[in-house]
Amino acid sequence: MESLRQIITRSTVASGKYVLKRTDVLSPEVMIDEVLGIQVANHRVFGHPGTKQVVVEGQYDLNVWFASGEKTDVLKETIQYREIVAVNELSGRRYDPDETAVVTVTEGPIVMDYSLQDGKVHVTLEIILEVDIQGQARMWIRTYHAPNVFEDGKKEEYFDQFIDEEFDDFEEDI
Repeated sequence: MESLRQIITRSTVASGKYVLKRTDVLSPEVMIDEVLGIQVANHRVFGHPGTKQVVVEGQYDLNVWFASGEKTDVLKETIQYREIVAVNELSGRRYDPDETAVVTVTEGPIVMDYSLQDGKVHVTLEIILEVDIQGQARMWIRTYHAPNVFEDGKKEEYFDQFIDEEFDDFEEDI
């Protein structure tokens, strides 16, 4: 005999993927002759769920090594960003008012290009994000009743046979 049972479980209720391309402009205090290297460090992201979207807020440190005359130096700047990422809702009814957003950086930040223009450093980055909204979802599952298992009051014997079989195999392996 089978029946349906309703359960409420925590699961992914919406998800999306987003490729973020952005150009940051850094203004150094000295005239730069040449860019020697660029490093992106300490990248952090946070997500806030919304209706069919996730607001992603992040920040990273941008370090630019440069030459100015006979001297080299590092320009350091913390960059903050905010993006809205559309998500596709999965089938089913969303049930939880206290949903959470999980943001995963799958690639990046990667420096795609940089240039010197009018004494300013232009750095183009690419970051690939995957976002999920996790909340409670209502699901229906099919349940089965094992026939005649517990009618004689032999519930313990029924479960003991499986436990004994498991341990018998375990002892042989030792």
